[in-house]
Amino acid sequence: MNTTYALRRQEIVGAPVAPRVRDVVDRWPALLMESQVFAEFHRINNVNLRTQFYKELDRHTPKLITLCREKATKTGKIAEELCEIMRIYDLQSADGPDLTDTPVALHDHRLG
Repeated sequence: MNTTYALRRQEIVGAPVAPRVRDVVDRWPALLMESQVFAEFHRINNVNLRTQFYKELDRHTPKLITLCREKATKTGKIAEELCEIMRIYDLQSADGPDLTDTPVALHDHRLG
């Protein structure tokens, strides 16, 4: 996919009428693969997309949790899953920082 970036860009940006997403995907199906999207982003920006995403998610997590709690308080309703996530977050926050305090670890815990 290294050699096709310029070609893809020319076809999408340089076309008088933008191609349909389906046409682009049919032509370059690798763009639907997560690993290829990450690799493409890294080639273009020299940034690890996954690491950057989790870094920003960690930065915004406290505010997101505050918003969820405020919404739950206002509506008087909260899903059991949200309660469980909040409980896990509170327990881990009380322990002090370590790798298991990240949103990724919380997500993995919920899936596991």
